[in-house]
Amino acid sequence: MVICHLDETAMDDYALGVMPEEEIADFEEHLLLCVSCQERLTQNDAFIKALRGAGSEHVRENAPWRYVWRTRLPVFATLAAGLLLVAGTAVRHLAQPAGQPAIVTLEAYRGAAAEAWAPAARELVLHFDLLGLPDLPSYELEIVDRWGTSVSRVDAAPGAATVPALRAGSYYIRLYAPGGQLLREYGFEVSDRQR
Repeated sequence: MVICHLDETAMDDYALGVMPEEEIADFEEHLLLCVSCQERLTQNDAFIKALRGAGSEHVRENAPWRYVWRTRLPVFATLAAGLLLVAGTAVRHLAQPAGQPAIVTLEAYRGAAAEAWAPAARELVLHFDLLGLPDLPSYELEIVDRWGTSVSRVDAAPGAATVPALRAGSYYIRLYAPGGQLLREYGFEVSDRQR
């Protein structure tokens, strides 16, 4: 069946891709033979393309926030993930003890004497005075806070021990013989500020 000329509704349906499947063959057969309908379809296609372009530009310029959010969500998600990664790395870096262990020399004094000082948040290597103590192959070293609460306990070689990082505050080092006998106590201060 050959149609004289195609009506506007058929032209629009074909251009928009909504023409029923059974009508497409007859429509395209007429288009092959009719130059007038070919020109009308070309103009119709150009009009629809311009209309779609203007509509999408209008939507971008006047988009409600939910449209903007939905179209920009992948960008926001990528930026957020990057920021979280950077923040996590910074927090992990700040939480780790800084640099080499700090060396602290502990000496036993009678009466009021200057206490030793150590930086906070750094591993400590404690060197302690053994003058007047029995010469033993090892010692037990306990760190207590100013209230006497045990913070850390380590085995120590004669004269030195490595202990984990401590928070700022006042501490006492208690040196014990392997059987648990208290031999000596040293005081020291841990501070966030450099001296």
